[in-house]
Amino acid sequence: MSGKVIFVTGARSAFIQYLITHLLKYDFNIIAVTRKMTPSHRKDIHWVECDLIQPNLEHVDWAEIDIIIHAAGVSNTLNESEMEKLNVGSTRYLSSIAKKWKIHPFIYISSIFASTSCGKYGLSKWKAEEWIRKTLDHYIIFRSSQLYGYGPDNPIDRLVQRIAQKKFVLCPTGDGHNIKPLYYEDLALILLTVIMDQKSINSSLFYVLGPDSFSYRELVQRISKTLQRKPVVVLLPQALMVVMEYILLWFKIPIGVYPDQIRRFYSQIPEPEIPVYPLTYKKFSEYLHAFCMSDQEKS
Repeated sequence: MSGKVIFVTGARSAFIQYLITHLLKYDFNIIAVTRKMTPSHRKDIHWVECDLIQPNLEHVDWAEIDIIIHAAGVSNTLNESEMEKLNVGSTRYLSSIAKKWKIHPFIYISSIFASTSCGKYGLSKWKAEEWIRKTLDHYIIFRSSQLYGYGPDNPIDRLVQRIAQKKFVLCPTGDGHNIKPLYYEDLALILLTVIMDQKSINSSLFYVLGPDSFSYRELVQRISKTLQRKPVVVLLPQALMVVMEYILLWFKIPIGVYPDQIRRFYSQIPEPEIPVYPLTYKKFSEYLHAFCMSDQEKS
């Protein structure tokens, strides 16, 4: 292959798709992991099939790989053992490959919930980070806040759509200011900057946070005000949400809300002890105003 080769996991996510589109403009070659090929997979990169819960990538020619971007992960599932298997297990597997074949940097997309006190998801991301730090000499870890802007596959965009279209909105209460919406293209452009200028950054951990912080109720209020909507907001007390957590844990009812998601919702996110990555981020209010204008044009 001509040009550098980047091996990517989590390549079906919107922000990695956006990153790949820009990387291709700079003549990078992309090898991406997918659990199963479908006709909808993009045709301008090379795909390899692999289930990262039980990874087997021996057929990859690692000698030609220059960079690994590990963005795959599971956060919401009724089978909570999957978080340990995928988030920790796949990281151990890929970092051992990076060490063996001297592939660097190893870029890991983590979460602001990476902690021993933010549920099983947060613990799994923290364990993955710790393994990278102990195993590799050349790595970059990004702790990202909640992404938005790429459609109804993520909670923030779903909430915007719900407030725009529905009369009633459920609103859990009792949380802190843990929601820091980060526009997905901003995260992709940070990764692009790092990849294009690797010499400027040594092994590091960076926080990538949106410029605004909200509780869930404040987020509902901000969206409602910007969209000029007055939905009936049904407040759900913390005690009720905790009961729901245990019911979901015991009975594994698939309702779109997950036990560990509730734990994270009420956890205390660790304050950044290191610099936030320097970038001018898109403000959430800008996105809402653009959404409002688009909605008005459609109507």
